[in-house]
Amino acid sequence: MPNNTSLLPHISSIIIYCLPEKNKQVIPTLQSQTGTEVYGTDGKGKIIALIESPDYSSLMNSLKTLSHLPYVISCQLVFHYAADEEVVHEFF
Repeated sequence: MPNNTSLLPHISSIIIYCLPEKNKQVIPTLQSQTGTEVYGTDGKGKIIALIESPDYSSLMNSLKTLSHLPYVISCQLVFHYAADEEVVHEFF
């Protein structure tokens, strides 16, 4: 079976920068996005989050959506992992 990472689960960590005075407003909006979990913030506009998506296309769509949320300045991909087929069969 060919290795097609576009169809395998993707996990990515991201840093979202928002207007510092809107930090508390942006976090609930981020958390309401499917597959997105907020893990921390410095309270000054930097937010660390994780995105879980079923495929690469969904991941890219999520990043695009997050970067266009109100008060978000940028959304940066920090780490990306795509499970290989062996891991998928073992755990999923």
